[in-house]
Amino acid sequence: GTVLAFTLAISLLAALLFGIAPALAATRSNLRDSLKEGARESPAGSGLRVRHLLIVAETALGVVVLVGGGLLLRSFLALERIPLGFQPEGLLTFRVIPRGEKYTQLSQRAAYYQLALDKIGTLPGVQHAAAISFLPLTLYRASKGFRIDGRPVALPGELPMADYDIVSPGYFETMAIPLIAGRDFSWSDTPGTQQVVVINQSMARTYWPNEDPLGKRINEGSPDEHTPWLQVVGVIGDLREFDVASRPRPTMYFSVSQFEGNGLLRDWVVRSAGNPVSVSSEVRDAIWSIDKDLPISRMRTMSQVRSASVAAQAFNVLLLGLFAGLALTLATVGLYGVTAYSVTQRTREIGIRVALGAQHQDVLSLVLRQGTTLALGGVAIGVVAALGLTRLMTGLLYGVPANDPLTFAGVTILLLLVALAASYVPARRAMRVDPMVALRYE
Repeated sequence: GTVLAFTLAISLLAALLFGIAPALAATRSNLRDSLKEGARESPAGSGLRVRHLLIVAETALGVVVLVGGGLLLRSFLALERIPLGFQPEGLLTFRVIPRGEKYTQLSQRAAYYQLALDKIGTLPGVQHAAAISFLPLTLYRASKGFRIDGRPVALPGELPMADYDIVSPGYFETMAIPLIAGRDFSWSDTPGTQQVVVINQSMARTYWPNEDPLGKRINEGSPDEHTPWLQVVGVIGDLREFDVASRPRPTMYFSVSQFEGNGLLRDWVVRSAGNPVSVSSEVRDAIWSIDKDLPISRMRTMSQVRSASVAAQAFNVLLLGLFAGLALTLATVGLYGVTAYSVTQRTREIGIRVALGAQHQDVLSLVLRQGTTLALGGVAIGVVAALGLTRLMTGLLYGVPANDPLTFAGVTILLLLVALAASYVPARRAMRVDPMVALRYE
């Protein structure tokens, strides 16, 4: 933010110096005064060269800012198109954490989750309800090492690693996460039954690349014979867990009805047939009808969670987009001002050209050629500068290279069109020069 603010200040200052000052000078110029002074001024003088440099600098600055904004915009659009692996539409999310003496035992917590989720699931308009330790796209990640049955025992620091989450039965169905193979968890999966685990496709490909992972066994990495083995009973599709931009990693899911650790299901998800907000009041009432002392927080839709996960990228696009729009506007004003000033200074020359037989199209071509030639110089310098500076943005980009040819080509075309538009109005003014006025002061 500091860098952008500093660059904005410098750019605004440059635009004021390069564009508005010459524009003001042009508005104060008088045609007759220009004709009288024309004999004493040479178009090739140092003043004209300075004005030409201003056009080049203004255009180069516009290229750099517009390329940066274009890259961020294309990156943001690429993020928006990423498949999440689940369907956020129609999902209501909120946080309820059962704490206190009533929920110290696994059996107590599991009973509460089952009762509450069953009650929510029977509400009108609700299709499914479930809970998870931490909601996807909330920048949370927990990992642990594990041991694969039948493979050599690895040292503690060399264990295979995978992320993990604790979920309730029905979570995958509620989130519309595809079950690729096997089965989901069930409330009948208890500490007294076979310990089970569900894994994602990334974990299956990583640790069982040429095997069917169903039926394989893992434990928490301890060679202790008393450490329970968990059997892989299901494989689900990959999803974006940490954030939208991070690729799926090997992940395993444990059932809350079996997980003996200190894990709690914090985030709840409810899929509704219509607008998920419409069932929020009924969901609150259902939760509080079981335990009125449990606070409910962070109630929002999953679409809002997704938007929040890319809020930083959206802010960058908005900020640099406004910056780029302002820079483009000031560049247009600057190009117009400098070109208009140049036309004013060359009024006598243009009048003489017309008197000697130059057509309106010749005058138009003269002014447009000058503007576009200078703009081309500015674009060339700006492209070179942007190629160097955009490398600093690599960490902010997703799915778009820092030297994206489409962005550079689009900005080049845009700036040339702006140059033509900015030069056209002064060119039309030059076409209206009366040759008799010019000759009268000869």
